[in-house]
Amino acid sequence: MIEERKISRRKVITGIGAGIAAAAISPAFAVNGGSAERSFSLALDDPRGKYPKPPFKAQFQPWPGLASINGPCT
Repeated sequence: MIEERKISRRKVITGIGAGIAAAAISPAFAVNGGSAERSFSLALDDPRGKYPKPPFKAQFQPWPGLASINGPCT
């Protein structure tokens, strides 16, 4: 085999990766007449108002110790 025409493993893996990426992306462009913008036009919620904000109430727990002294875990 001629040395110039050899295909390296790196080129094979790169080609396989590019093929998988193209196959994964192509359905997104096929939706809604080929426009990727339309397929991602879902309404987004603002996460800043969904979760508790500081200051948080204090949380207490007992100091760690031996299970034989403190009793079974509940």
